[in-house]
Amino acid sequence: FRLKIVDELSGVDDRTISLEIDGKWVLMEYDPEKDRIFGQPEDSISPGQHRVVVTVKDFCGNERRIQRTINVVNP
Repeated sequence: FRLKIVDELSGVDDRTISLEIDGKWVLMEYDPEKDRIFGQPEDSISPGQHRVVVTVKDFCGNERRIQRTINVVNP
């Protein structure tokens, strides 16, 4: 997973970045120069629909949570 995250005022608090797939936490790294987070689940994601939740806070404590459903297909 690679996602772009931006906070133009106080900045992204990288200690608060969280990504979950079907409720299972995924370790994400933050590249502040490119405003990107990236990471890979420990286990393969099976084909089908999966719920992805990304949560990030800025240094003022404002939180943004985005929930999406992704569809994984066989290669």
